[in-house]
Amino acid sequence: MKSEQYLTIGAYVCHSDSIARTLINCPTKTAFVLYAYKSLGMNASYVGQLFILYDGRAIYRRYYNGYDNTWGNDYEYAGNSLAI
Repeated sequence: MKSEQYLTIGAYVCHSDSIARTLINCPTKTAFVLYAYKSLGMNASYVGQLFILYDGRAIYRRYYNGYDNTWGNDYEYAGNSLAI
């Protein structure tokens, strides 16, 4: 999941737990929707990834720094605790 493919702005769907368990560098092993986005307040070289689990138990967020090609840490939020 930490690849250039998922830095393109848009929505990606992993509709089954069995597929999620096979993904490398994914913060979850359950089905999810991934949103790749650029925040209005962030420089164009930063891309955010937001993982929202189908079951609503958690949300994960992380950022990619395009200047030095590094990924930030994954942050987990309990379900319904993060306003989107």
